[in-house]
Amino acid sequence: MTAIQIIDDFGIWDDLGVTIPYFEQWQPFPRYSLSDSNLIKLVFGGDLEKPQSFAFIRSTYISNNLIIKAPWVKIFPKLENEFLLYPHPQEFNQLTTPPQRFFEVQKRHFKRGYTGTFEDTIWTLNIQVSNYNFISNEENIGANLPVIGFF
Repeated sequence: MTAIQIIDDFGIWDDLGVTIPYFEQWQPFPRYSLSDSNLIKLVFGGDLEKPQSFAFIRSTYISNNLIIKAPWVKIFPKLENEFLLYPHPQEFNQLTTPPQRFFEVQKRHFKRGYTGTFEDTIWTLNIQVSNYNFISNEENIGANLPVIGFF
């Protein structure tokens, strides 16, 4: 299902919906975006007082039977919204038609040796993709936003 567009003080966003991240399972978001912007907004909810976890997010692009998986990015739940410049993979430039962009999230425990399900606060994540293209305007507006590196 395509994203619902919302408007706030920062512009127009494709709202991909809210999901509850699970330990070591990729959880898809209910909607996808058609925007080619690399600016995303993370909105955390739920119990954010003392989470014992972080998460990985990744996106998948689908266009004309071509599937491109982007590397994951590590995020930490917090009380404030977070804006990220999430770079497109190099293959993105080869697409001839606008892709559908799907996101997934996977929860991990702070302690590296822990696997499986452990006691943690229940928090949610909402991803919103900007409808403004920062690729061509990065030197004007996006220069002060952090670019997240892939691991």
